[in-house]
Amino acid sequence: LPGEVIPSYRFIVASRVSGRLLEINRRIGDRVAAGEVLARVDDEEHRQAVLEADADLGTARASLAETTEQLEQAARELARLQTLEDRQLISRAEVERARSARDALVSRQKLARAQIEQREAALSSARIRLGYATLTAPRPGIVAERFGGQTLDTMGIENFVSVIETEGPKFANALEQHVRQYDVDVMNAQ
Repeated sequence: LPGEVIPSYRFIVASRVSGRLLEINRRIGDRVAAGEVLARVDDEEHRQAVLEADADLGTARASLAETTEQLEQAARELARLQTLEDRQLISRAEVERARSARDALVSRQKLARAQIEQREAALSSARIRLGYATLTAPRPGIVAERFGGQTLDTMGIENFVSVIETEGPKFANALEQHVRQYDVDVMNAQ
């Protein structure tokens, strides 16, 4: 019986980060399970970014701990000076200097907490980008094609109809943009 086989769904899986392709684990025609690793892009730069973001977070946490300790000391000193002032053993100016020092440390502590939140967000972003270097199957299925195919590995393309000169990655990107104009599901998954 003649006929046409039409897939029930179609996903285009592409890396969200650029880099050298280190491995391709599946080929056209292979069956894949949801979450199965299809390919890996060089992730060394992204691993380094995670390490740096983690170190920055550690520094921010240490800064908060130091500031908190200084604030506790300043609060104890302020309380001590207030007691001395109540006994009229020191001037009001000394108490106000101690209060100003404590208040400055309160502000510094708030800043340190905000920096921790910022560093946590940076670490989270770095981890997400690292995850993009691993391409996984979004659903079970069969690998039907490699989008862009061999053109992704080609540095110079000439004499292609209506294209004077281009590079493989640019051509593959233009091809993907063209495909997006049709009624197909295009999914960039990690």
